[in-house]
Amino acid sequence: MTKGKIVLFSTLALAFALGSTLAGGISSPFIDRSNLEILWENPYEYWLVSWIIPSSGPSHAQDDFRLETFAWVKGFECWFLYGKNHPLPPLPFELTMRYDDLGSPGDTFWTAYVTDVTDTDTGDDLFGFDIWHILLLLDEEDYIYIDVRSWLWLEIYWTGYSGAWVCEDGGNAHYNGERLSLSCFFTVLGTPSGAGVEESSWGEIKALEW
Repeated sequence: MTKGKIVLFSTLALAFALGSTLAGGISSPFIDRSNLEILWENPYEYWLVSWIIPSSGPSHAQDDFRLETFAWVKGFECWFLYGKNHPLPPLPFELTMRYDDLGSPGDTFWTAYVTDVTDTDTGDDLFGFDIWHILLLLDEEDYIYIDVRSWLWLEIYWTGYSGAWVCEDGGNAHYNGERLSLSCFFTVLGTPSGAGVEESSWGEIKALEW
């Protein structure tokens, strides 16, 4: 399936699910995550937004990242479009990490069901739908220690229906097993095990050879 077809189908599905207004778990835009550090990020920039990848219902999306220091991962941020039936409070997300398998998502090594979900309306929109900033904080028993500096794959899956991950052109995100030339906006949050976090900019990391 081509990127254009995915966007077309995604847009039609969202248009069917959405009414004239969107409901959501709106919170203060000033989210306190002062006890967490950014371990890796592909930072959201509205001017870069171009596509969406569905990641709810029968659809699953993954994108890769690589930490430059050993760390405890304790949360994530992502940017999402929601369907009309998004309830109050927000529905949980299911998160999955996979090993890399020659540039594609491989075996699963960690999963978590996240109920600590904070939604903030960014004020931006795509295809006429609001873009939401999502903060996902893990329960302590779900913290995961990453002690490798290899590529890993993250799946952020919404347990509702008609949700989609916001993306930009370029990259190698996967949708239902197919590689796309897209990169999803997301941030890995946590606590480094060393004295600090080495900078790991998305542009530099993506430029590295496999």
